[in-house]
Amino acid sequence: MGGAVVRGVLRAGVLPPGRLAVCDTDAAKVSALAALGVVTLETPAAALDWLAAAGDNGRLLLAIKPQSLRDLARSVAGHGALRGLVVISILAGVTRDGVARALPGVRVVRAMPNLPASIGMGATAICAGPGIDDGDLAFAGSVFAAIGPLVLPLREELMDAFTAVAGSGPAYLFYLAAAMRDAAVVQGLSPADADAAVRTTLAGAAELLRTSPRSADELRAAVTSKGGTTEAAVRVLDARAVRQAVIDAVAAGTDRARELAEQASGT
Repeated sequence: MGGAVVRGVLRAGVLPPGRLAVCDTDAAKVSALAALGVVTLETPAAALDWLAAAGDNGRLLLAIKPQSLRDLARSVAGHGALRGLVVISILAGVTRDGVARALPGVRVVRAMPNLPASIGMGATAICAGPGIDDGDLAFAGSVFAAIGPLVLPLREELMDAFTAVAGSGPAYLFYLAAAMRDAAVVQGLSPADADAAVRTTLAGAAELLRTSPRSADELRAAVTSKGGTTEAAVRVLDARAVRQAVIDAVAAGTDRARELAEQASGT
């Protein structure tokens, strides 16, 4: 996800390559970003040195695995560049306070982008921590606007629900796509034809939902002719309580996000 953000920022012209530095343990990822002209650094401490040397209002995008936060904190403990530094964190399940405790002295913007950010269609929620001013928040907004059309300011207590809906949401669509593909094969389509039909249908329906002023319920009703094939299919979905199953799934995802946040707060 960090690489997707960097590419989006460059593509949108939020920053020029020379104003971006990256540090990652994955050499292949670093090489790919270096080819775009960004500065590459070997260690987190070197990244903080680079920010300090820049002498301006640098910001740090924290895009590591949540379980790596403790090791990162140890590697930069006591570094002078941390004091007052704005950290934009995309660590799933780690609160603003959790980041601030791990990296004393920083100010935190917490963000939750989702997988479609990798193709510039992401949905991101952001929430600002103490000390974040309008300029900091505007910059964070421009970063995530570069990877998708939705940047949604939220209170932090709603971030877990957003994670369950938007963060996990692509998986729900992929789950449905796999089921539709398998159903089409059962009905006689070849696997290749079934896959093509499902991909195109869902992509078209998603674009219609994105661009139409009508609600999802209104669009579904428009497809559902009385006594027709869609009505017969939807009747089965209703009988199997699929809508309630989705509601329960999002609730389970929200609860799990809260559990992970509680676990991460012990870092």
